[in-house]
Amino acid sequence: MKLNIKNMICGLGLMVLATSCDNFLDVHPKGEIVGKDLLSERKGFENALYGVYASMRNDKAYGAYMTYYVMDVLAQYFNCPGNSDITDLSAFKYKENPEVTKVFSDIWSTMYQSMPTIFWLIWKTNLPRPLNFTTSIKGRP
Repeated sequence: MKLNIKNMICGLGLMVLATSCDNFLDVHPKGEIVGKDLLSERKGFENALYGVYASMRNDKAYGAYMTYYVMDVLAQYFNCPGNSDITDLSAFKYKENPEVTKVFSDIWSTMYQSMPTIFWLIWKTNLPRPLNFTTSIKGRP
């Protein structure tokens, strides 16, 4: 009889100890923002959009390649006869020079790295409906 009561008490104790709160381990640091909370207000949407802009600031995107380096060479604004990479790029020899091929590969891969965040923002805001965020900008409807 004593053994049955001990087994019942141990079983009951294990059941109590085995249960836990649903979000007991769901702790987030103060600097981290959960995705559903990020877009709950205008400031969060702007922060996510600024994150996309910051990633496009990379040298392999608009930081260099898409502004003054590759685009200016393709437009033939300058010439550098001693540099075979720039000479081949300005002559549109993309496949002959592996460094020129790598430049275009870097541009595409960097741009594609920003796309998931952009798609996530569009999906979460249910675009193409007009955003309500423009109502606070002066001079806009």
